[in-house]
Amino acid sequence: MFAQIFRSNEKIALILVPVLGFITWYFSFYVLKCDTRGPEGGVLYPIFIESISNNTVLAAINLALVMLGGFLCSHTIVNQEISDKNQQFSALFFIFYSAFYNLENVLHPMIISNVLILGGLYKFFSTYRIERSFARVFDAAFLFSAASLFYFPIILIFPLCILSLLILRSFVLREWLLVIAGLAAPYLITATFFFLFDVSQTYWMARLSGSFSSFRVPVFENGSFIIHAITLLLAIISLLSLMIRGLGFKIKTQKVKSILIWMLVASFMSTFFLHGSAVFAPVLIVIPISLLFGDYLGSLKNNMFINFLVIIFITLFIISNLQAKGLV
Repeated sequence: MFAQIFRSNEKIALILVPVLGFITWYFSFYVLKCDTRGPEGGVLYPIFIESISNNTVLAAINLALVMLGGFLCSHTIVNQEISDKNQQFSALFFIFYSAFYNLENVLHPMIISNVLILGGLYKFFSTYRIERSFARVFDAAFLFSAASLFYFPIILIFPLCILSLLILRSFVLREWLLVIAGLAAPYLITATFFFLFDVSQTYWMARLSGSFSSFRVPVFENGSFIIHAITLLLAIISLLSLMIRGLGFKIKTQKVKSILIWMLVASFMSTFFLHGSAVFAPVLIVIPISLLFGDYLGSLKNNMFINFLVIIFITLFIISNLQAKGLV
């Protein structure tokens, strides 16, 4: 069922993924009735969220962005040689994982930021063996930085921009300077507008201090055990799989997966330095775990086992959401 469609029939999968995305969205907002407005985010997020008073509009934006993120996952997998075989499992898992954000916020800032990060990763991956890639390097860093303006903790994975250059490119000073410029540009632009519109500079510091904490073990809320157990299990399976079968046959595939592994580790470690709710604590982990676990499923040869894993995940996804809302 799932194995044949998401690995062997790309056309049907490209139709089924949005359908499942809509069903997941409907489940969040009309079955579980997720309508909470969370205060967390970067400096642009409150401005954006407060300009829209209607939760239905925010939910519609949520759906559009998650669909776009799923498409970018699929596009990245196929065009940047992450998997040896084309597969749509990564898009499927991205959509399901994005639904966990809805338990905390009708439009969680990471819904917006994930789209920008996926765009940044695609730009970085596409620089491999391109002689002149100055524009792509700057654009990638710019997108990472813009994502952090909606959710400040993304600053913790800024080193991934430098790491991507180290892994994918030979040293070119101009490219390194363009990464720094790309990371700085969105902040300079935003600071200029804030200055022109007389927004207090203390606003920046208030948002920053509310996003981070000193090292602490997350205190998980009731009903969130299954969510975190699934995430940890998928991360372990993905890493063990890469250790056993290697990073791939192509050099680019090996380099791209190396970047995603570092992103997975950095995203996991960031969990111990974030303020906020712990309904879904590893908020930065959705992209790397979706791409890597999707790659693992795509590499399996036993269709029955793939179907079993996907069905188990969907079942636990439903149960964990119901638990988090106190319905079971």
